[in-house]
Parts: sequence; C-alpha cells; structure tokens
Amino acid sequence: MNQRRRSGRKRNGLLVVLFALLLPVLIVVLGFSIDYANMQRVRNEARAVADIAAKVAADTLAVTDDIEAARLAAIDIAAQNTIAGESVVLESGNIQFGRAVKQEDGSYSFDLDATPYNSVRVVSERSSSVSQGPIDLFFGRFYGRPSFDVSHAATSSFINVDICLVLDRSGSMKYQAVGTTVDYASTRQCVPPLPDSRWAELNTAVEAFVSRLEQTNIEERVAMVTFSSDTTICTPGITLTASSLDQPLTTNMADIRNQMAVMSSTVWGGGTNVTAGLDLARLHMTSASDPDARRFIIVLTDGIHNDGLPPFASALLAAQDGYIVHTITFSDDANLEDMQTVAFNGGGTHHHAANGAELENVFRRIAGSFAILTD
Repeated sequence: MNQRRRSGRKRNGLLVVLFALLLPVLIVVLGFSIDYANMQRVRNEARAVADIAAKVAADTLAVTDDIEAARLAAIDIAAQNTIAGESVVLESGNIQFGRAVKQEDGSYSFDLDATPYNSVRVVSERSSSVSQGPIDLFFGRFYGRPSFDVSHAATSSFINVDICLVLDRSGSMKYQAVGTTVDYASTRQCVPPLPDSRWAELNTAVEAFVSRLEQTNIEERVAMVTFSSDTTICTPGITLTASSLDQPLTTNMADIRNQMAVMSSTVWGGGTNVTAGLDLARLHMTSASDPDARRFIIVLTDGIHNDGLPPFASALLAAQDGYIVHTITFSDDANLEDMQTVAFNGGGTHHHAANGAELENVFRRIAGSFAILTD
C-alpha cells in the first residue's frame, strides 16, 4: 500500500510539473486568441471609419468643390467614431484627392492628384507613423508583440449618373395633402391639381431635388415618366394612357421643372399602374442612358398598385439590367410593404414620407447620395 501511495504521489508530481510546463503555453495560446479577436474587431472599425469618412468627403466635394471643406468633413465624421475605444483622429495627410477612372472590367482606378477631382481616398490608420500610435495588445508581451498596426483605405467617388423619376399621376395625387378629399369626383377629378394637393407637395419636392443636383459637380441627366392607368375621365372624355415619357434624359434641370409645370396645369387621374411606369422608365433608360454612368430609377406613389401586373418582376428586371430602383411612398394611403419589396428587388432603398416636408427631405437626401465607394 505504501508503494501505491508513493506511486500516486509521483504521478501527481509529474502532473504538477507538466501543468507548470504547459501553463505558459496555454497563456500564450489563450492570450493570442483574445488578441486576434480584438485585432479583427479593430480592423473592422478602421474599415468602417475609412468608408464613411471617404463617402462624406466625396459628398461634400461634389457640392462645394472645396477640398478643404471636404477634408474637414472627413475629419469631423471620423471623430464621431472610435477605433479600439478611442475617438478617431484623422490626419490631413491621410485624406487624398484625385480622380476615379472606370476600367474595362467595371472597376475603378484612383489617380492621385488627377484633376478635375471626383474622388477622395481616406486612410484610417493606427500605427507608429500617426499621432495616436499603434493598438496595444492585451497579452502581446507574452509572445513578443506588444502592439499592432492597422490601416484601411477607402475611395469614394462621384460618378456621372442617369436618373429617371417615375411619378404617380393617379387621381389620388389630386387629393388634399392634409386630410381626405371626400368630394373628389365633383370638385377635383376634372380640374388640374389644386395648390393644396399631394401633387403640389410633390412639385415642391422635385424642385428641391433638381436644385440639389444643380449644386453638385456630378453630371446628372434626369428623365421623367408619369403613370396612372389606361382610362377615360370627365365630360367631354379625356383619354389617358397608363404611362408616358414626359421628359427624356436631359442635363438641363429646367426641362424637368417645365414638365412638372405642365402636369400641374393639366387634367389627369385614373388608377395606379406602377408597373407601367417602371417598365417605360426601363425601356427609355436602356435606349438612352450612358453605359458608363450609374443608373437610377426613383418611383413615387401615394397609393396602392391596382391596375396591371404587380411591379415586383419589373423591379427585378431593372436590377438585372444594371439599374438601382429606389421607391418613395407618400401619404398614409400608400402600400408600404409592396413598395419596400419593389425597392428590395431593385437593389435600392425605400423611403416613406407622411407629409410634404418629409417628402422634400427624402428627395434632398436621395439627390445627395450619389457618391459611391469605388475602392
């Protein structure tokens, strides 16, 4: 029995020795695992900061044509974000200006200092070469690496764009913007939209949209399609088609204003055939748009698609053809769920506006969103 006890104590002693030998290895492995996870998190944070700073700087440059304003915009937005728990100090030397050039494979190259500028490259960096220094590692001293460098570059550019506005001209767009028109058939159906109508609010929002485009250095071409349904209204009868190309692609925003004015002084109405408007926009853009430009279709409706085929397949076809389809719903009568699906199928975003002020803000935001990450 004494021999068994001595043998047991010997085994326990060996286990203690083995544990003592392996403990540093376990600490190193555990520490490296924790530090590796932290390094991945920090890299993601650096990427996010570079992306948003480049985007904001490019948006600012497109509007102001002022590189110092763009530089300050990048620095300010970076400071609102953190890397490894510290507010980001973006240095001027890490904000570069140049020109993006589209390559044969569809990618973009960045030519530093090439003019006229249409791109901003931002390098989000934590290393010994910047004032904030590298990132400290929790367990780095155990494996001889107390800190690590992180750097991520992002380039945002404002590329020329072609846009088709697809606007609802169904009868409900002549309803009062606030409240419900209960006597539409007798007072509003056979007259142009009145100053208190949803269309009048849309007219104001489109004016804000084209005015915003005129302020940028991006070359935008805009077309305008309107839609309702194939119908005859009023006496004597006014025959309407489900959709019409009211303005082909143009760089002159006055053309869009003129067409909005024409619609504001014309009698129209009918049902809501979103598909007809979307299909006509896609047809026109396919025949007239610049293949090197980014191409957008912006669909606005205040109601529910109630005529023709559902618009979901049309949005998918538009996306397959290289268009981005954004949707806007206006008023509480709109079918948000369907238009969210249209935007999803079209690779775009959905926006809802409950009133004219919100609608104007939506159009302003979209007009200022055309800078893209090209690298």
